Amino acid sequence: MSATHTAVLLLLALLCTVGCSNVCDRMCDAQADLMEGCFETWESSWQEQSFSGREAYLARCYNVWGDALEELDKESTERQQFQAQCETQLEIALADSDCESLLLIDP
Repeated sequence: MSATHTAVLLLLALLCTVGCSNVCDRMCDAQADLMEGCFETWESSWQEQSFSGREAYLARCYNVWGDALEELDKESTERQQFQAQCETQLEIALADSDCESLLLIDP
């Protein structure tokens, strides 16, 4: 297998990993990134936010949001509403530029 072929396969695998995860899990990742970037501004830490670290936050968030989304019937209105809420929270976290959007995030 050529190096180019291998690189293309790795890129496709990476894109699927990022794009194939559910939107609520991606929201969790974006919120964790935002929190880590804002701790210095807030003079805070994971521990002050009641988590032992990023992984503990993500485990809780994935469980509360990502797993809950996966358990809902794929065609249900409830799933669509839940997914829309995750999409909104993801957009908020990705758009933050001044460490203020977490005030709008629904925990």
